[in-house]
Amino acid sequence: MRRAGGTAALIDRGDPEIRSVAPAVSFDDQTLTYAQLRERVSAMAARLAGVGVESGHAVGLVLPNGLNMIVALYACWWRGATAVPMNHTQTARELRFAIEDAQVSLVLVHPDQYEVAREAGPEGRTFAYGPGMPPTGAEALPPAGGMVEPEPVAPEDPAVVIFTSGTTGRPKGAVLSHGSLDKANAAIGAALKGRPGPYDIKAGDRPPTLVALPLSHTGGLCSLIFAHYAGRHAVVLRKFRLDDFLMAVERHGVDTVVATPTMLQMLLHAPEIELPGVRMVQSSGAPLPPSVKSRFEARFGIPIIQNYGQTEALHVAGWTREELTSGTWRPGSVGRPYAGVELRILSDDGVAQAPDEIGEIVVRSDHTMSMYIGAEARDGGAVDPDGWLFTGDLGYLDADGYLFVVDRKREMLLVGGFNVYPAEIENVLLDHPDVSEVVVVGIPDERLGEVPHAFVVPLEGRSVSAEALVAYTRENLAHYKAVRGVTVVEGLPQTHSQKIKRKSVRDMALSSAANKSSDVPNQEDNQ
Repeated sequence: MRRAGGTAALIDRGDPEIRSVAPAVSFDDQTLTYAQLRERVSAMAARLAGVGVESGHAVGLVLPNGLNMIVALYACWWRGATAVPMNHTQTARELRFAIEDAQVSLVLVHPDQYEVAREAGPEGRTFAYGPGMPPTGAEALPPAGGMVEPEPVAPEDPAVVIFTSGTTGRPKGAVLSHGSLDKANAAIGAALKGRPGPYDIKAGDRPPTLVALPLSHTGGLCSLIFAHYAGRHAVVLRKFRLDDFLMAVERHGVDTVVATPTMLQMLLHAPEIELPGVRMVQSSGAPLPPSVKSRFEARFGIPIIQNYGQTEALHVAGWTREELTSGTWRPGSVGRPYAGVELRILSDDGVAQAPDEIGEIVVRSDHTMSMYIGAEARDGGAVDPDGWLFTGDLGYLDADGYLFVVDRKREMLLVGGFNVYPAEIENVLLDHPDVSEVVVVGIPDERLGEVPHAFVVPLEGRSVSAEALVAYTRENLAHYKAVRGVTVVEGLPQTHSQKIKRKSVRDMALSSAANKSSDVPNQEDNQ
């Protein structure tokens, strides 16, 4: 069944009188009600129509978090077009890859990035959009002057192309349909509310959700649209800065925060801050180290909920309202598969694993991505003919069906014939009182094949030696898991969504592998 506006219908429903007073989104010091957001979206859709955007076209959005990005997203859906949000800090070469792969026909770009985007975008179809003075000669959208009704959209129509973070290689574009976004929202809603939604928009009786993740990535986008699916108020930050975060929490009475482990560590390391009113934190974007979870909960008294999903599969596993309110979630687990999600743990030979046996997490649901685009689509992607998505993540199910995520499959090391998971070593090193951040990668070793090497960021004002950290892993891990070397660094390379660029770290390790001065031999290797 076709629905007017597809996902954009989330802001165009319910009692018009309530929509006129219920806050939909806040950014900086400006708040729009659902009615005001609808008006802006309809007007923006009219401007897109004025430059020839029609149903099925792909529109690139090279925009930072903000009201313009939100309006542009919904306006694409209102028009029946596919939104292609992109990291606005990328180079022309990086943007060109995404624009060509997604077959973008028009680009909206913040004036500050106009020249970069024009170099990458389709000729004559790159438009400056947003505050600021565009460069001389920049293409301009027609002025606002009218509104259009939403176009009918089918569930299978593409809503958005999201590019993966590229932490381990080149980003891949995953196509998500309007039906996928709707079903993903329903899965979360059924778990947290006990019934499917969408839920009525109400004026002021639901505390806001804070969205600090980039809207060009799944975590930020899904947080925004689920807030509107639930009829809530989304408070959006341009990016995560400690002062802005604390001000938004206090000003708007935020009770739910979606944050990456990196953000949570920044909060932990900030002295003398409080989070009054925050009732729940959802960790997103990367595995949450147990030490960060335990220290955060002990300091702030706020539970951190760990769910599991990825760009290609959206929401896979999490917790129900009953489990959250009763406190029965299991330490280290990301919950059980959501309603409508089938999940298997398979060996390398494709055999289903017994409980507590590690294998690749494979999922199938009605909100899995439609396909990859471009080169990835030509290579076959990760979805088999029966609709099973091979996530590339390793994990296991316990006897009660709770999922535990171990590591990325491609990150697993083979050390002298033993499987070694970098995440396990990282969690141990994060327990060290002088360590702030850590990444473990493999480096070649003539005898063992490869061995773990750690890149460590010490806590501010602390110092730590490579020898001490090697010894620490030997004390807390089996000998074959202990790191053989440590490089102490001031910071680790991160993506726009604040995930560690593991490929960049691995390249650093390989380029310096010939220099063994900081490596400490593990005498137990010979035992």
